[in-house]
Amino acid sequence: MRRCIFKAVGLALLLQALPAAAQETAVGLAADTVAVAQKWRAFWGRLVPTHYRLQGYGNIGAVSAGPGWDYGRRRQWSTDFSIGLVPKYSSDRARVCLALRQTYIPWHKSLGGGLVLEPLQAGMFVSTILGDKFWGKEPDRYPSNYYGFSTRVRLHVFVGQALTYRFKHKLGPFRSAGVFYEINSCDLYIVSAFTNHLSPKDYLRLAFGLKLQTF
Repeated sequence: MRRCIFKAVGLALLLQALPAAAQETAVGLAADTVAVAQKWRAFWGRLVPTHYRLQGYGNIGAVSAGPGWDYGRRRQWSTDFSIGLVPKYSSDRARVCLALRQTYIPWHKSLGGGLVLEPLQAGMFVSTILGDKFWGKEPDRYPSNYYGFSTRVRLHVFVGQALTYRFKHKLGPFRSAGVFYEINSCDLYIVSAFTNHLSPKDYLRLAFGLKLQTF
């Protein structure tokens, strides 16, 4: 504490000893430094996740989890990144699936008692499976346009709902917890639904999970 006081007094005496022009320059530089520091602090603050999601199924693995960021004037937008585990089933080993999701939540409805309903969640996400057996561009061993789609990357659309409980007091780092479900499908399934006349159970997937809010 004494050291900080001595530094402040020393800086004040140094400024008084400088000419007026030099004082203005020094004060201006200090103000610019503070402004830059505040901008960097705000930038890094925006990188801190506002929530975390744990999801079961839904075309991105039997289980997936990851951080997310809410933003917008009414926090109506959400971007999430997740890592999912795909069991090996009939393949030689389990796989890892990565997904990047964009969600739009048009409105929130308070139900009282700390409960908040999100009647509609809609959006899209892109996913990719890691592994050398999956490709983004059709290999040369196949005739041109033999498959016509990538086995590595999928584009999905979804709709769903969520119910959130806001804690009266923060529970550790969390301010609320919610459950959600969604129904989704991917580009390949949608095309197959029209070309092969599939039933909804063949091209729609159900996902459900837990969302923990920190900010």
